[in-house]
Amino acid sequence: MVTLRQQVSLADGTVVDDGSQPIAYVHGGYQDIFEPIEKALTGKSAGERISVILKPQDTYGLIDESLRKVEPLDRFPTPPRPGDQVEGSSDESGPIFRVVEVTENEVLLDGNHPFAGLELTFAAEILEVRTASQEEVMRASRAVRVNISRRRALWAAVVSLVGAPAVLLLVVGGLIDWLGSGVLAYGVLALGIAVLLAVLWRGLQYVQDLWRGGQVLHIDVQGIRWRGWTELVRWDMIDKIACETMGDESWYTVSLADKREFRIDASVLTLEAPQISWLFAQYLPATKLKGM
Repeated sequence: MVTLRQQVSLADGTVVDDGSQPIAYVHGGYQDIFEPIEKALTGKSAGERISVILKPQDTYGLIDESLRKVEPLDRFPTPPRPGDQVEGSSDESGPIFRVVEVTENEVLLDGNHPFAGLELTFAAEILEVRTASQEEVMRASRAVRVNISRRRALWAAVVSLVGAPAVLLLVVGGLIDWLGSGVLAYGVLALGIAVLLAVLWRGLQYVQDLWRGGQVLHIDVQGIRWRGWTELVRWDMIDKIACETMGDESWYTVSLADKREFRIDASVLTLEAPQISWLFAQYLPATKLKGM
């Protein structure tokens, strides 16, 4: 754990952080601080100083013009002021926008970070270097371990093995009685049997989850691990993650750039789907997240 008193300034010398609040981070590749700063601090001791020029690509990125837009003033219940933060349009799930300018009829919004596209100078004095606690390492790595919820697994198993089949049999039986004999009735029967087998198979999987319990999902800076997968899925391998829900069931389809797909069943986890979606959003841009 490294504690710093820092000063951050723009290329013209304007100080944007005077270090009145020292910062602390866990050293060791946890992405707890910008990489050029961590490299400059490697091997340093308390009392030493560093100064690093940070390019936009190493910090908040270049300016994305697609994140700048103009909205009609009457869209806002209360007229915003420059510097306010507002959400995107009601049909968007993108970033929070900063109000740049307000005119008589329009509001100029910018979803870029205020320091996007800017070169920064980071100067710091090392105040302390010590061994990080396990809790600090976990927090820095943003590692989240998700277990099976036995209560939810039990409920899902009961629904799949008892409730859903009973309803399905009633519906299929009613349709067959209404249709009478014939090809169509046999088709309905065959379809009903196929759906019933799928539901029962899913119920048996819930029973297995109930029996095994324990940790099934691990999310950290490296990527995603799921108990049923044979490999770590790194963030840079992912093309998109789509969340789908049906009734009480929620699942994620993880599509990789090489066209492979993995599935995460969130129906019986100790975390709800919105919480898992939030975790994914910490590592992937909104353009790679669907249905969240």
